[in-house]
Order: sequence, then C-alpha cells, then structure tokens
Amino acid sequence: MKGLKNDPDAEDTSKIQSTASPSLSKTIGIADLEEWQNDNEFILTGYRRAQYSWRTTFGSVFEYLHNETVNIHSHLWPAVAFFFMAVTLDISFTSRYKSAKRSDLVFMTLYLLSAVFCHGASALFHTIRCHSQKIDARSNALDYAGIIVLVVGSYTPSVHFGFPCSVKLQITYCVIIVLLGLGGSFVVWDPEYAKPTHRVIRTIIFCALGSSGWIPLIHLVIVHGFEETLIHMGQGGLVIASLTYVTGAFLYAIRVPERLYPGKFDYFFSSHQFLHFCVVAGASIHYAGLYKAMQFSLTQSCH
Repeated sequence: MKGLKNDPDAEDTSKIQSTASPSLSKTIGIADLEEWQNDNEFILTGYRRAQYSWRTTFGSVFEYLHNETVNIHSHLWPAVAFFFMAVTLDISFTSRYKSAKRSDLVFMTLYLLSAVFCHGASALFHTIRCHSQKIDARSNALDYAGIIVLVVGSYTPSVHFGFPCSVKLQITYCVIIVLLGLGGSFVVWDPEYAKPTHRVIRTIIFCALGSSGWIPLIHLVIVHGFEETLIHMGQGGLVIASLTYVTGAFLYAIRVPERLYPGKFDYFFSSHQFLHFCVVAGASIHYAGLYKAMQFSLTQSCH
C-alpha cells in the first residue's frame, strides 16, 4: 500500500480483487480504513471499502446501506427537484408575472441552476469519494466549488431585486461577488492552496465571499429600514437561509451529535446529514424569499 499512498493514480490489483470478493462485508469499521478515508473519528462503522472500480462505486448508491447513503440521497433528489423547477420556470413565470423583465427570469433561473450544481456536486462527491485517494481529493474540491456556486448564485439575484432602479449598483455588487467567487474557486481547485501554509489566505477569501452579500443588504437596510428590507422586500429570506446554513455548518464543525455518542449515529442523524438538511432547507427558503423580492421590485416606479 505504500505505492498507493505515494501515487494516488496507482491502482492496487489485490485491493480491487478483494473489494469485489462476495465473501467480504461491503462495509467496514474505522479501524480497517485506509488513511485517506478517515475524516470523522466519531463515525465508527458503515464505511465503504476503497473501491478502485467505478461500477462498484456507483453501485453503492442503491445496492446497500452505508454511512454515506443519507448524504448521497439527501442532496441527489433535491438536485433533481431544483433542476425540474429550473426547466419549467419559464412557463409558470411568464404566466404569473406578465410585467416581469427577462432579466428577472434569468436571475431566478441562475439561482435554481446554482442550487442544482451545489446539491449535485455534493451527491457526486459522497458517491465517488470511496473510489480512490485521487478521486476523493478532486471530488472534495468539486463539493467546495458547489458551495461557492450556490453562494454566488444566491447573492447576485438578491442584489438584482434589491436595487431595481439602479443598474449601476446591481453591476457593481454583482461583479464584486462574482470576482470573489472566482477567487474562491481558484483556491479550491489549486492543490498548492490546499496546503496548511495557505490557510490564512483561504480563510480571508472565503470570509470575503461570505460577507459580500451582506454589504448590499446593509446598504438596503440603511436606505429602506429593517422592516421594509427584510419583510416587504423579501430580503429576510437571505437572512434566514444564511442562519440555517450557519447552523448546519456549526453542527458539522463540532461533530454533534456523534461526538457525544460515538458509533450511535453512524448511519442516521450524524452532523454531516444535519448539514445537508440545513442546506436544502436554506436553499428552499432563499428561493421563496427571492420570489417575494421580485414581487416587490415589480411594484417600484423608477424615475
């Protein structure tokens, strides 16, 4: 196995054969994991073996229960739902909002597509991470890229609907958000920036991206006040969604509840699963808020 750890691209033939053996259990405990597979010391059982085979990797989605099953399906089916909403939006949108501009439809569609990408990338990551060390690392980067896409896809329509009478402000804020998103994507995909020595710059970029949507929100509060901004203008959806995301991320960061009862939440109700549920809930809440924000923008008379 030394060759495999030094060269993630190498395939260990004996491992492939042993993984495919019907005499072996399809799941293993934490003590039997390869080093690169272990990322949560409080999840003790239900791990898939390193597969080194695409057939068995994708087969694990439906063939048997393991500790990634809920993580896969909790984002796979929301991705399908958001995609259906995106492809049918034009029909429902144009019939209900005849005064809406084409740009309104574009921003709503982009948000739904960003949700599709985020949830789809997450489901794919949790599906294929057991394939090999290299695939685990690259799909993890894809998972983070999905988060960045959802952040950018959430903030830009909020800006569009929040400043219906100022194209200049829309462009300024959206450009800043997109540029920070590109910076975050570069950090995610470049292996150099994954090193511990670049932790500070990673933190700065992600904090800047995370706060980039709050600056225009504060701008709106200053101009319109809290009640009109958060309730009548629909921007409260962004706030509630953000708090939902943070709640899920906090539980995941502190590994609760599995930290309290190691081995009891290996298959169901682990912190990562709660994070997934919070992401789905937050994305849905934000979508409802965007509809309200759009309805408010259509009532504005710009001079």
